[in-house]
Amino acid sequence: MDRAERLKLARTKRGLETAHAAAQRLGVPYGTYSGHENGSRGIKDEDLKRYAEFFRVPLGWLAFGEVSPKVKVACLSLGSASQPMSSDARRISLDIEVPFYVPDDVEAIRIDTVDYEPNYLKGDVLFIRQTDAVPYGFAGKRVFVTMAAAPGFLLGTVLRVRKAESVYLFDIHGADGRISLDVQPEKVASVIGLVPG
Repeated sequence: MDRAERLKLARTKRGLETAHAAAQRLGVPYGTYSGHENGSRGIKDEDLKRYAEFFRVPLGWLAFGEVSPKVKVACLSLGSASQPMSSDARRISLDIEVPFYVPDDVEAIRIDTVDYEPNYLKGDVLFIRQTDAVPYGFAGKRVFVTMAAAPGFLLGTVLRVRKAESVYLFDIHGADGRISLDVQPEKVASVIGLVPG
């Protein structure tokens, strides 16, 4: 399979039936995109990167047909954003191709709901790492926060961190679109990678 065929396959797996639909969604002239997909035009590196991100496929696969090594990961299955996460949340084991190094102290979370679209799609696997970093360093970062109060977790981007008495409070723009103010986390983990579902 050549690069053009992989690009077409990535488009169809993303649910776009035509090259015209993909060009519109990408904001690329139809002639340019269709030439990339039918192989009549070369693809610049920056276009390859853009296509890989948009179609949610590994860049190495799109560009060269490289297959990432499979790793076995213990994974927490993350359901609805409106349901509390219990301590006995469903744990699963996945054999997954990961296009980056996964250290031993990294945990995985699989998104098993559409509640987080368009930020995360059902089937996406997030890799998170607990950290002891100064809380102020989380501003602007994607995080997975666990807390004692319902719903038990938040997935999103930290807007602000402030100290109130002896605790840190976070304002978080959730991946489900909601904003949560004054969240007091038990644990905070940075999202360090994603493998599209």
